[in-house]
Amino acid sequence: MTLSFILGHLSVFLANTLFGLNIPITKILLSEWITPTGYMTLRSAGALLLFFLAQCFMGQEKVAPRDLLKIAAGGLVGFGISQYTNALSLQYTTPVYVSMVIFMTPMLTMFLAALLLGESLSVRKIVGVVLSIGGAAIMIWHVPANSNGSNHLLGIALAFLSIIAFSLYLISMRAVARKYSPVTQTKWVFFFTFIFMAPIGFHNLDEQKLLSSAWEWSGVLCMLYVIIFATFISYILMPFGMRHLNATSVSVYFNVQPIVATLVAIAFGQDSFKPELPLAAVLVLAGAYIVSTARQAQSPSKSQSQSQTLEQTIEEAQPHIPSLATVTAPSARQN
Repeated sequence: MTLSFILGHLSVFLANTLFGLNIPITKILLSEWITPTGYMTLRSAGALLLFFLAQCFMGQEKVAPRDLLKIAAGGLVGFGISQYTNALSLQYTTPVYVSMVIFMTPMLTMFLAALLLGESLSVRKIVGVVLSIGGAAIMIWHVPANSNGSNHLLGIALAFLSIIAFSLYLISMRAVARKYSPVTQTKWVFFFTFIFMAPIGFHNLDEQKLLSSAWEWSGVLCMLYVIIFATFISYILMPFGMRHLNATSVSVYFNVQPIVATLVAIAFGQDSFKPELPLAAVLVLAGAYIVSTARQAQSPSKSQSQSQTLEQTIEEAQPHIPSLATVTAPSARQN
């Protein structure tokens, strides 16, 4: 067991922990300090600044104009629309429900890839998708009655729209994602997202309590966490871990996100324990595990011809990380 192998596991675990914490923290921001448009504007602006600074120390990487257009379109869908609807969903439902929906991203990506690109969908993967759909059905069937302005069904629907948009981004951007480094692609994704969100966000600056005289350090610290830890640091930790681990190992750590989000949300009083949630969670997690490990169940000849596509799909489906597909160094990975 090498040091890089250990650091790879620690990096992926820490990144998923940071992503999980981001969900209830974003809920606090949207409930008390900022609107979804303000949240997206500040997040994209802060991340853009940090990634531009990071690339100053890494050297510039030229991107072809045609690819920039693809990144612009993909970024608006994969981060702009996806993250905006995700933030909007937290205004209507709890972090627990949102985290469970987000966790279905890998399965939805594989399903849409089969539907739109004709990629194979084995019986094993179909079983995994069905299990996760069953978990989602239980979750939706038992949503509590709307109260205090909440609308859980609308929130869950917006969360599903978020992962649909992100999955479509992953499928459409594979070719471009393989050409450039994670920092380069992520920098341009945030650049075009900021250009898209800035006119709306700056127009509504007077609506942002966080930017008014009523601001408090608690809100500022939450926003700094989103920008620095849940965006910049996490987007660097995940590619580092993926250089030293295979996709199946990485997918196991997906489980950390809903667990952390649920525990923290309950601790913050944003949700309460519900008896149906463990069953729904087991079905969703079991489905994700089956889909993520489906590559191992293929025959050798079939696995050899499809392993690269499947591994990219699993890695790219990490919730709301729009550039991880670029890190594919199998020779450097360990099981």
